[in-house]
Amino acid sequence: MFKRHQSIYYKSDNINYIELNDNCIIHIKPIDNTIARIYFTDNTNYPIEVPTDVKLFDSNKIEQKPFLNNFLIVYFENYTLYYQNTLLLKLTSQHLQKLIVKDGFQTGVIDSDV
Repeated sequence: MFKRHQSIYYKSDNINYIELNDNCIIHIKPIDNTIARIYFTDNTNYPIEVPTDVKLFDSNKIEQKPFLNNFLIVYFENYTLYYQNTLLLKLTSQHLQKLIVKDGFQTGVIDSDV
């Protein structure tokens, strides 16, 4: 079972983290509006190499290889991260856009099931 965690907002400087074990923390930090990086530190926040038993896959089940001890991810793709061959987390794109319309224009939603 998975518990819901906060969203990764690519337009902020917030860093999400998951404590993998006593000496490894996974960090997810936005780089810009479309790219974030997943990197690893020890419990003193010192950068470490990607553990060999951590694997990241995209939605096509293609393994993503680390680049300079980071996994680079984009907001419009879905990912799964495995630790010791067990699914640890899912990163799912929400494919949302905010609709902002000038005052004076009527807006609505047409149900596509009609």
